[in-house]
Amino acid sequence: MASRIGMLFLAAAMIAAPTIGRADEPLVLRFATTGPLTSLVYLRGIQPWVKLVENDSTGSVEIKMFPGGQLADAAHIYDATVSGVADITSGTYGPISSDFPRTLVTTLPFENRNTYEATLALWRLIERGPIAEEYGRVKPIVVYVFPDTRLHTNKPVKTLEDVAGMKLTASTRVVNQTVVMLGAVPISMPPNDIYQAMQRRLVDGAATAWTAVYPFKLDEVSTYHYETSLGMEPGFIFMNKATYARLSEKLRQAVDRHSGEVMAKKMGDAIAVMEQEGRDRVKALPGHTIAEMPTPEAERWRTRIAPVIDEWAKRTPDGTAVLAAYRAELAKIRSEQR
Repeated sequence: MASRIGMLFLAAAMIAAPTIGRADEPLVLRFATTGPLTSLVYLRGIQPWVKLVENDSTGSVEIKMFPGGQLADAAHIYDATVSGVADITSGTYGPISSDFPRTLVTTLPFENRNTYEATLALWRLIERGPIAEEYGRVKPIVVYVFPDTRLHTNKPVKTLEDVAGMKLTASTRVVNQTVVMLGAVPISMPPNDIYQAMQRRLVDGAATAWTAVYPFKLDEVSTYHYETSLGMEPGFIFMNKATYARLSEKLRQAVDRHSGEVMAKKMGDAIAVMEQEGRDRVKALPGHTIAEMPTPEAERWRTRIAPVIDEWAKRTPDGTAVLAAYRAELAKIRSEQR
């Protein structure tokens, strides 16, 4: 099986190698993404980046999109980047988390305030060293985070006691552990299955971001929304290192000009807007209650779930140092004048 998969990747790599035509034709780079071209991340993050790079190249490069796993699914998107099946890729870290354990620092509960800060802090951990070794096999264009994980339920939640005994969907190991520490029961399932599970009362609610509520129609099966802070899932845009090395100096400058911290700030702001739009859409619906978490209650939750953070720091290579560095970057960003 392994050899067969390897042969498939080799064949795909041969097809997907950067295409160079006549001297007056643009270099074609293949951009593989696991999501659809209708996603907000594509429309407000990836697509503007593509246009900026193409415009700066003055016609010398064309970036061709391959959405929805056409070149590689979520589990193989990183391998596709490294092997050259695709020149540029985007996806989420969940299926490739074993290759990026330090990067998952953003998934820890009650560490983040908004996607701008978290995205910028995560990029700086790469740029300044604490997690740089995880990126030795690719050229990172940007890393970013999705909005914070909230609770969307069919009964009110305002305190720890309200959560006890509830069945909540959870998508990651950290969220699963957090739900357990809160006294609830985690139920792992893909986003597409949450609607039906809540409709049938198989679960009492979903631990997910505001940006998932409208696309998966969770506003139809939940009426109570609690502004918890249960962690932010990271995402990425990578480039194959050999592809980057083959670019002309002009093209490398075009890529670099719109990558790194510049792109991190744009992605962080764009995703923050997406989150607010998701929240506002639900807020405008009749019969829905959105509850903020008071500071005293937040401290109770922090205390209860502290073992989750401690366990992550012990399990993750350099976990204690990475968490300290991440917190330090967040503090610096919060003190900066934007």
